[in-house]
Amino acid sequence: PPMRTLLPLLILSCSAFADTITLTNGEKMEGKVLSETATELTVEYRESAGITDQKVIKKSDVVSVMKEQPDEAAWKTIKDFKLGAFSLPARQYDELLKPLNFFANTYPQNAHAADVKKMQEAVEAEKARVEAGEVKVADKWLSKEEAQKERYQINGLLAFNHMKSQSAAGDMIGALNTFDQLEKTYPGSKNYPDAADLAKQVLPALRATVTRAAQQLEVDAAGRKTASNRAELEAAAAREQAAGEAAIAAAERAQQKWPALSSRSTKNLTALGTKAQAELQRLAALDVAKMRQSIQLAEKARILLDAKDLPAAEATLREASTAWATNEMTARITTELASARTAAIPESAPVEEPKPVEKPVEKPKPEAAAPTVVEVVEEEEKPKSFFLTLPGAVTVVVLLAFVLVGINVFKKLKSRANDVLE
Repeated sequence: PPMRTLLPLLILSCSAFADTITLTNGEKMEGKVLSETATELTVEYRESAGITDQKVIKKSDVVSVMKEQPDEAAWKTIKDFKLGAFSLPARQYDELLKPLNFFANTYPQNAHAADVKKMQEAVEAEKARVEAGEVKVADKWLSKEEAQKERYQINGLLAFNHMKSQSAAGDMIGALNTFDQLEKTYPGSKNYPDAADLAKQVLPALRATVTRAAQQLEVDAAGRKTASNRAELEAAAAREQAAGEAAIAAAERAQQKWPALSSRSTKNLTALGTKAQAELQRLAALDVAKMRQSIQLAEKARILLDAKDLPAAEATLREASTAWATNEMTARITTELASARTAAIPESAPVEEPKPVEKPVEKPKPEAAAPTVVEVVEEEEKPKSFFLTLPGAVTVVVLLAFVLVGINVFKKLKSRANDVLE
């Protein structure tokens, strides 16, 4: 998945004891006594959430030192532990168990040992469910099958939650890059409209920050011109400009839309300002209201489908798709609707082969003659006439020739007789 789940790591340090030093002026200081001499105490104390410092205190200024017991110090680091609303990857539960197991094994007689055991059991139980394929989303557990089916929406929700965490922490660039990834990977998730609205809140804040930084750069540039150490300041400014350009290049290599903010780089600020303005215009054109309408219609279609009202579910899905074509829910429910329609068609009844019709057997009538059997006999070929044979035909021709010759002879004889008579 493109988004990493933020894991609240519980770090337990055996040396992080909180000693309470009461001073003569009534002030109480919590820290750790690092060393002690006859006249002084060296105390490590927490100056802020992420900064610690050391201080040497004269014993003459100290009324009392109450050193915290190791088990109580250890308990302080885990007493507020609780599992989140979203499940984690299975391997990350081992990290959650480490400080709990350490406390249970090291201080089994502590008054809080029973509470720690309950914490361990809760972590182990959740880990087992995750290993079985279940997923917890907003304190609701989904089965393995449901999780597979809803994987797209779950990842979209995790991305949106990560974006909200970054925005709340003031990480505007991180929040916008997370939104960009959500838009590329899960553009049809039902959390996308909320993410787009959040981006439209972050962008003006980023523009304001960029504008103030750019104005300060102009002031600083004017001040450098008259400064006695102008050369040194100019060199520092050049380094800051280069760092800002490097941030742009790094973002391009990482295929991130938004480079890290470098408030001392003109090019960096200009790039961010230009991007922010263009992004605001693009997001303003999104019809978020129609997206939310599409989500509601898709959820309604789901209810209708579960109720087996297939025609109404199909009509509602058509409306949802028209309102927002990218809505992943409509595409998935449409597939389920098609399967439901197929299942609703009754299977054709098996076609029975017709049984052969038995003809009634007629009983022979008494004294009835047996049926006459008509035999087809081929007619014998009659002998051909002699004159139709080849020898007969030759004979006819010869006879005709003699007749013709005879006629000619007769004519000649007759002609001569006439001549004699004359």
